[in-house]
Amino acid sequence: MDEIGVLILAAGSSSRMGTSKQMLPLNGVSLLAKTISTAIDAGLDNILVVLGSNADEHRIEANEFPVTTILNNDWHKGMGTSIKKGLEYFSTHSATKGIVILVCDQPELSSQVILELIKKQKQTHKPIVAARYADTLGVPALFMSEVYNDLLKLEDDQGAKRIILQIRDRVSTIEFPGGKIDLDTKEDYDTYVKNNTA
Repeated sequence: MDEIGVLILAAGSSSRMGTSKQMLPLNGVSLLAKTISTAIDAGLDNILVVLGSNADEHRIEANEFPVTTILNNDWHKGMGTSIKKGLEYFSTHSATKGIVILVCDQPELSSQVILELIKKQKQTHKPIVAARYADTLGVPALFMSEVYNDLLKLEDDQGAKRIILQIRDRVSTIEFPGGKIDLDTKEDYDTYVKNNTA
């Protein structure tokens, strides 16, 4: 499925967590490794991981998999910089028809969710397919190449959700109730581990 790339945003400093959330273990696997594995399990092999804070540690983890890593030196300015850096890479190195944007702090993400995004796009031909959860829309989301320019216009501190809500009439959705679970704080993580690990 080379025509669909995967952009994994792993550059943030996890300031609210107090430690790298990308490296937090769930059942013995880091959140970063779990996110990469989920994309691979969905049959996607054109995977780009954007690094920033803790780049060396995260690169070692990512390099256990057949992925490409790039460094975003402007990561501290916000998520928009990583999205734009990733898009610029895909534009110059890969002829993708679309990209799935993933973050590392959604532990309920599954390969099935990613496959549903792609299936829905083929059914609806909408340029964006976003996940619906907690009365909102967001990532994981699939962006087709016709909206790459919209993503490139993001402010540095804006995420992909901004575009999803901005051009709502061009967005199709899938249900992903588990998307409301994101691990931003140590309390979030401790609660999730307590309730979801063997």
